[in-house]
Amino acid sequence: GQGEEGTAAMGDKALVNKSESDKLTLASLRRNDNTIEEIIDTAKHVSLYEFQLGLNEWKRRDVEGSLFVVKRSALPRFQFIILNRLSPKNHLEDILDSTDLEKQAPYIMYKTSQQELLGLWFYEDKECEKIFHLLTKISLANKVSASSLDDDGNGSGRKKQGAAQNGNGSRKMMADLAQAHSHQQTKEKRSAAANEIDDLLGMLGGGEAAPATTTKATGGGGGGGDRPKERGKAQAAAAASSGGVAITKAQLKAALQRVVRKDEFVEMLYNEIKNGA
Repeated sequence: GQGEEGTAAMGDKALVNKSESDKLTLASLRRNDNTIEEIIDTAKHVSLYEFQLGLNEWKRRDVEGSLFVVKRSALPRFQFIILNRLSPKNHLEDILDSTDLEKQAPYIMYKTSQQELLGLWFYEDKECEKIFHLLTKISLANKVSASSLDDDGNGSGRKKQGAAQNGNGSRKMMADLAQAHSHQQTKEKRSAAANEIDDLLGMLGGGEAAPATTTKATGGGGGGGDRPKERGKAQAAAAASSGGVAITKAQLKAALQRVVRKDEFVEMLYNEIKNGA
């Protein structure tokens, strides 16, 4: 009894939190467009790609973040908005009867009203599926509405023909989009690995290792030979005076393990050895 009541209470709290979050998001969107009436659906994280005709390749735009499909009181009635984490400028698209959509999870490819060919990558396949079905449903509803206003029916036929022509080669373009996203992820992973290495070198006190020094035994006083504890203290003091950071063996070991576990580090090390040979 108590367990079920606790679970129900947690569920109610989660619903309240989500409702409050939705209200805050809607208020934020309405600050830029007060004609937005409601948020129909969302995707947690997407990235935007653009197909560059001149280069015949996909390139990622500086747009990524949460996606919101919204309904408006003005025309166009439906849009989707990406709240951009990479810049203050959000990305906005009208969902029209002429919007052509292709899906191959986790990607959606579409052509804008300005004839740009863009691609969306979704962090989760299931979100890609639900957003694609929603956008397709809205676009189809717009087509039906537009065709009912077209007395001679020719407009609808032209749109269908255009969509069919745009479908040619879509499989290859989807494959190219997936490849472009894969290359982008590899680039970001390599950058992260390089940052790990920089952090490790920073822990060691810089990129250049200081020359090793040894203390020879002297014949006087209280016994010759090295004195490890005193030498360690002197080295720590020298590091502190030069702006270095004192680290422990455990920290160094953990940092080395993080770096070595990365495939990108192994590849970078391999290329360094191969090029230096």
